Amino acid sequence: MYLNIEEKYLEQRGKTLDSTQGRLQMMMQYIHENYKEKISLEDISNHGMVSKSTALNLFRRYLNDTPIHYLLRYRLQEAAKLLVTTEKKIAVISECSGFDNVEYFCKMFKKYYKMTPTKYRRKKAGE
Repeated sequence: MYLNIEEKYLEQRGKTLDSTQGRLQMMMQYIHENYKEKISLEDISNHGMVSKSTALNLFRRYLNDTPIHYLLRYRLQEAAKLLVTTEKKIAVISECSGFDNVEYFCKMFKKYYKMTPTKYRRKKAGE
């Protein structure tokens, strides 16, 4: 009897884990597809069909991050790609990456990459 209960518990737990990871993937996909737009925690959680607190918990548990910080890092990574692959101005790249304010973009970029967007572009062009 104990083995039967344990087996059912593990089977149910596996389904829950698959469902949880599926919701996290849906939220991440939403971020990847909509990072250029204004996105809130509520938007992200709604896309995963979970509460805001559940969204926070899922991101923390599986990615060791918050949804908003994950969004910020993704935007910066996309901006870094544009800096290397295009000659667009910093302000345009900032806007294309979902940032409303170019100064904030530059500040966050420098914090994440330890250099300004212009310096990053020059360094990558020289490699």
